[in-house]
Amino acid sequence: MALLSFATYKFNYDSVILSQSKFTESIASKISYDLIITDMTMPEMTGDRLIQAIRKVDTKLPIIICTGFSDKLTPKRGVDIGANGLLLKPVVKSEMTKMVENLLNEKCD
Repeated sequence: MALLSFATYKFNYDSVILSQSKFTESIASKISYDLIITDMTMPEMTGDRLIQAIRKVDTKLPIIICTGFSDKLTPKRGVDIGANGLLLKPVVKSEMTKMVENLLNEKCD
Protein backbone atom coordinates (compact mmCIF):
# COMPACT_ATOMS: atom_id res chain seq x y z
CA MET A 1 0.00 0.00 0.00
CA ALA A 2 2.90 2.34 0.70
CA LEU A 3 4.18 1.95 -2.88
CA LEU A 4 0.80 2.77 -4.31
CA SER A 5 0.55 5.81 -2.06
CA PHE A 6 4.01 6.89 -3.27
CA ALA A 7 3.00 6.59 -6.92
CA THR A 8 -0.28 8.41 -6.30
CA TYR A 9 1.49 11.28 -4.56
CA LYS A 10 4.57 11.62 -6.77
CA PHE A 11 2.88 11.26 -10.16
CA ASN A 12 -0.65 12.40 -9.36
CA TYR A 13 -2.24 9.04 -10.19
CA ASP A 14 -5.65 8.21 -8.83
CA SER A 15 -5.63 4.82 -7.20
CA VAL A 16 -8.20 2.41 -5.88
CA ILE A 17 -7.05 -0.16 -3.35
CA LEU A 18 -9.17 -3.29 -3.17
CA SER A 19 -8.36 -6.03 -0.71
CA GLN A 20 -10.82 -8.68 -1.78
CA SER A 21 -9.89 -10.36 -5.03
CA LYS A 22 -13.43 -11.57 -5.72
CA PHE A 23 -14.66 -8.01 -5.37
CA THR A 24 -11.96 -6.94 -7.79
CA GLU A 25 -13.06 -9.58 -10.28
CA SER A 26 -16.73 -8.65 -10.02
CA ILE A 27 -16.15 -4.96 -10.74
CA ALA A 28 -13.45 -5.40 -13.36
CA SER A 29 -16.10 -5.58 -16.06
CA LYS A 30 -18.03 -2.55 -14.79
CA ILE A 31 -15.42 0.09 -14.01
CA SER A 32 -12.83 1.44 -16.38
CA TYR A 33 -9.25 1.24 -15.13
CA ASP A 34 -6.04 2.39 -16.78
CA LEU A 35 -3.87 -0.25 -15.08
CA ILE A 36 -4.16 -2.98 -12.46
CA ILE A 37 -1.49 -4.07 -9.99
CA THR A 38 -2.19 -7.37 -8.25
CA ASP A 39 -0.43 -9.86 -6.06
CA MET A 40 0.01 -13.51 -6.93
CA THR A 41 -1.03 -14.68 -3.47
CA MET A 42 -4.36 -13.44 -2.16
CA PRO A 43 -6.85 -14.95 0.29
CA GLU A 44 -9.73 -15.80 -2.03
CA MET A 45 -8.14 -16.06 -5.47
CA THR A 46 -4.65 -16.25 -6.87
CA GLY A 47 -3.36 -13.47 -9.08
CA ASP A 48 -3.17 -15.71 -12.13
CA ARG A 49 -6.85 -16.61 -11.79
CA LEU A 50 -7.74 -12.94 -11.37
CA ILE A 51 -5.79 -12.05 -14.52
CA GLN A 52 -7.56 -14.81 -16.46
CA ALA A 53 -10.93 -13.43 -15.34
CA ILE A 54 -9.96 -9.88 -16.33
CA ARG A 55 -8.64 -11.04 -19.71
CA LYS A 56 -12.06 -12.52 -20.52
CA VAL A 57 -13.45 -8.99 -20.31
CA ASP A 58 -10.49 -6.84 -21.39
CA THR A 59 -7.51 -8.13 -23.35
CA LYS A 60 -5.70 -4.78 -23.53
CA LEU A 61 -5.80 -3.55 -19.92
CA PRO A 62 -2.22 -3.36 -18.57
CA ILE A 63 -1.73 -5.67 -15.58
CA ILE A 64 1.29 -5.89 -13.28
CA ILE A 65 1.60 -8.90 -11.01
CA CYS A 66 3.76 -8.94 -7.88
CA THR A 67 5.25 -11.98 -6.18
CA GLY A 68 7.73 -12.93 -3.53
CA PHE A 69 8.25 -16.35 -5.09
CA SER A 70 10.45 -15.87 -8.14
CA ASP A 71 10.94 -19.62 -8.56
CA LYS A 72 7.19 -20.09 -9.10
CA LEU A 73 6.43 -17.00 -11.14
CA THR A 74 9.00 -16.09 -13.75
CA PRO A 75 8.69 -13.25 -16.28
CA LYS A 76 7.79 -15.83 -18.97
CA ARG A 77 5.10 -17.36 -16.77
CA GLY A 78 3.80 -13.85 -16.06
CA VAL A 79 3.37 -13.21 -19.79
CA ASP A 80 1.82 -16.67 -20.25
CA ILE A 81 -0.89 -15.89 -17.71
CA GLY A 82 -1.63 -12.53 -19.30
CA ALA A 83 0.35 -10.04 -17.22
CA ASN A 84 2.17 -7.17 -18.89
CA GLY A 85 4.75 -6.88 -16.13
CA LEU A 86 6.17 -8.74 -13.15
CA LEU A 87 7.55 -7.14 -10.00
CA LEU A 88 9.46 -9.21 -7.48
CA LYS A 89 9.10 -8.46 -3.78
CA PRO A 90 10.37 -6.55 -2.09
CA VAL A 91 9.25 -4.14 -4.79
CA VAL A 92 11.63 -1.28 -5.52
CA LYS A 93 9.75 2.03 -5.89
CA SER A 94 11.75 3.12 -8.92
CA GLU A 95 11.09 -0.20 -10.71
CA MET A 96 7.37 0.02 -10.04
CA THR A 97 7.24 3.64 -11.12
CA LYS A 98 9.11 2.94 -14.35
CA MET A 99 6.91 -0.06 -15.18
CA VAL A 100 3.69 1.87 -14.49
CA GLU A 101 4.85 4.82 -16.61
CA ASN A 102 5.93 2.54 -19.48
CA LEU A 103 2.67 0.60 -19.52
CA LEU A 104 0.52 3.74 -19.34
CA ASN A 105 2.56 5.38 -22.11
CA GLU A 106 2.18 2.27 -24.30
CA LYS A 107 -1.56 2.35 -23.69
CA CYS A 108 -1.72 5.97 -24.88
CA ASP A 109 0.20 5.26 -28.10
